[in-house]
Amino acid sequence: MPASHPDLPNPDRLRGLDPGRMMDMAMDGKSGGRGVEGEREVPTPEDLAALLPDYEIVAMIGRGGMGAVYRAVQRNLERPVAIKVLPVELGDAPGFSERFRQEAMTTAGLDHPDIVAVYDVGETVAGHWYYVMELVDGEDLAQRMARGLMSVEQSLPLLEVVCGAVEAAHARGIIHRDIKPSNILLTREGRPRLADFGLALLSEKHLAESRLTMGGTTLGTLEYAAPEQLAGYGVTTASDLYSLGVLAYELLTGELPRGIFDPPSMRNRAVDPAFDAVILTALQSDPLRRHASVAAFRQALLHAADRGLQQEKRERELRGRLARKARTVLVLAAIAVLSGGSAIYAWRARLEAGQRRAEAVKAEAKTDGLIQFLLTDLRKRLEPTGNLGAMESVLERAVVHYREKYEAAGHSPDAAGQLADVLVVKGDVVGVRGLREEADQLYTEAIALTEAAWRTAPGDAKRSLRRVRALEDRSEHRMASGRYEAALEDARLMLAAVEMVPNVPPDATIIREVAAAHKAIANALGYVKQLDESRAEYLAACGILAKFQESHPGDAQIAGDLADLDTSLGSLAEAQEDYPEMLKRFTSWNEHVKKAYGANSDMYSYSAFRMGVALVKTGSPAGAVPYLTDAVRLAEGPVAAQPGHQGALSHLTWCLHYLVQALEESGQPEKAAGVRTREAAVKKLAAAVPQEAEEPLEKEFAGLCAKPETPHKEWWAFCQQVQVRGEKQETPQARTAFYQKWLERGAAAAATGPEGNLANSVEAFIRNRLASHALKEDPALSASHARQALALRRGMVAAHPGDPALERNVVSSAGHLVEALLRSPSAPEALGAIHEYAAASGQLSLAALLEQDQALLFARNSSLILDEAVRRWPEEKPALARAGADIAAALLDRLPAEKSRQAAGLRSRLIAPGQ
Repeated sequence: MPASHPDLPNPDRLRGLDPGRMMDMAMDGKSGGRGVEGEREVPTPEDLAALLPDYEIVAMIGRGGMGAVYRAVQRNLERPVAIKVLPVELGDAPGFSERFRQEAMTTAGLDHPDIVAVYDVGETVAGHWYYVMELVDGEDLAQRMARGLMSVEQSLPLLEVVCGAVEAAHARGIIHRDIKPSNILLTREGRPRLADFGLALLSEKHLAESRLTMGGTTLGTLEYAAPEQLAGYGVTTASDLYSLGVLAYELLTGELPRGIFDPPSMRNRAVDPAFDAVILTALQSDPLRRHASVAAFRQALLHAADRGLQQEKRERELRGRLARKARTVLVLAAIAVLSGGSAIYAWRARLEAGQRRAEAVKAEAKTDGLIQFLLTDLRKRLEPTGNLGAMESVLERAVVHYREKYEAAGHSPDAAGQLADVLVVKGDVVGVRGLREEADQLYTEAIALTEAAWRTAPGDAKRSLRRVRALEDRSEHRMASGRYEAALEDARLMLAAVEMVPNVPPDATIIREVAAAHKAIANALGYVKQLDESRAEYLAACGILAKFQESHPGDAQIAGDLADLDTSLGSLAEAQEDYPEMLKRFTSWNEHVKKAYGANSDMYSYSAFRMGVALVKTGSPAGAVPYLTDAVRLAEGPVAAQPGHQGALSHLTWCLHYLVQALEESGQPEKAAGVRTREAAVKKLAAAVPQEAEEPLEKEFAGLCAKPETPHKEWWAFCQQVQVRGEKQETPQARTAFYQKWLERGAAAAATGPEGNLANSVEAFIRNRLASHALKEDPALSASHARQALALRRGMVAAHPGDPALERNVVSSAGHLVEALLRSPSAPEALGAIHEYAAASGQLSLAALLEQDQALLFARNSSLILDEAVRRWPEEKPALARAGADIAAALLDRLPAEKSRQAAGLRSRLIAPGQ
């Protein structure tokens, strides 16, 4: 769990609003006994008219602890306005006047359709500070909510709009601090407008100096303020996020989340359980455990809202593999047990000591066992059915159960581990459903929980392995999502974690996890085209398993792991055109498959095919023919059983293709002709099956181009889809042609807009991909693509300053250029690119550095680059050390204290490259 500030109320005891802290505040002598919303003296409409002669004061329309609001008309423009007048006492704070004017005018610069505009700010001769704002002719949200509970369908669009307004303010560095229903005005059409930014501060330093919390006035209303805000510890954008969480809970349930509260779906049956995790995350007492941003919260709400549509789509695709009756019985049984589990747990908390308490403990243990059964056995039964929605429903109730247990147990290590297990399983399910960000958040929370539990007993192997497996799951998820560098970082963390697990005497489980960590690192390195490093990691995994196998020759799992590594090494050798090594590895795998599965198994079709390809590529086509003949024979079975299955058709097509080649090269043209006829028939059959259409990609691209200001994140998401489709192309030539087509389309789209427009994202992204693919065969072409991508991305940063993602993309392209130039004979050109990379790193904002530990990731990549440069040009080591020092200063010196240990090791590697 993240460390907490000593002055902040212990987040372990907080769940929502902490009653103990509220009582402390109420009894605090500094409050003057007037309470948080105590009213102060404000002028009457008649008095204010005399103080502000430029305005016709119509009436007072509201008042509270922070002053009063009046309806008025601005005489010279004849426009209706609202004037908020602050109590005189606030202006007595040192430096308040200057800061209030500056901050109110900054707020006036917020040009957003869903934020109430501020027109003017000033001070009356009587000492009242005021600001003049747009008059919204309607009611506020508090008045609307007082008339009755709004439906989910009414609440969600409103929340989305308010979140968008808060996002816009945060982008300008402004924190609202007082998000609540009375500060959300509704137009006559029901459109929300966020108001009352007049007390938003731009920095915590201002809060500390101005002491605006004195005299019974807290910036923020008690029920909606974050715990850190109530404690006076520090207010950030995460504090506004907490307030939005309270607002969301109240809108969906009609209640405020006081004390220990139920998830929204348990208070209002109309609320889908998918919203529970989203809102409970926003209401975390520890700011570091909330969503990364308001944008992330809004996106999570939208995902939850779309859950029904997504579930329906996937169930339609996968329905029919299990009888509906059996499926329904399982799900209903699961829900009944889980609901009972929650009741049992609540019952236990109320029992007295003695026999009744013992009975409660026994009942709870039984419930936990049933839930664990549901998370394992039920999951195995439901996965083949495709009923992911049913699985998620069960999992959500399990999460609620274990989260309550975790809170009630005082965040004990055992409860943390149980909650982490459930979060990981739920992450697997929502990840399969395509909710990648939500899955990543679940894995991340599970990792934090397992780390907290591990720190209490580093020698406990069970807790250590739980931490390792949570990292492994997130790494695999990020690999599947195309985030290869982040997956690589997780795999390395996994290796460091598993190497700390006590392993005396040697245990097969721990040995396999160590090997799995090396394999995960190797997989990620392969995807970022560091093939030599990838091979070294695969071999490290092989060495670890082989050594253990010597003393445990009968361990079938170890044998299977070694065989899997042979396939990885064989494929890697093929990519590196080391065909003798490819044959060696696939021979080993083929022998394992025959022994473990038999020579008539579907698996043998694949291993025989790989053997045949390896023999063809090593110049032994005659030896390849029997293997490929077997592969074709076995591949015919799945095609006959599932005539439209694209995977089976593709495998059979490739088996036939290489069999034709082997027969021709071994002098058997007549047989080759017959097989070629069969190959053509299979290709025709495959062509008749509906392919993964490119039409949706084309349609989405047209939609992005049609919008005048498509945000970068949407362009980036589209580029990820292009990459996934591009990497599926069967040959390097097909992949290059695919990327070239989208390169031309991206360039054409960007040409229609101003310089640096975000449509350039497509061309820049694809040039980076082409640079990566050309790195080995044509470094000069790779460098050319990287230079053009770098220029495009610099143009976008210049046109859209302040976007962390765009800043990081510049560094990424600079890194591609360095990698290409390291393969050139010119040391000066490569050194120049390295210094350019360092300069780009120095321009990264703190937000860009901290998001997903990008600073540490860039620093590790930089270390590898510098080590390679020292190896190529040892005489340039002093210059490279200076570049390393610049990179260390740019990337590491601004990191927070908790990252210092990791940063220190990286710094030493950067300033002393090659050692």
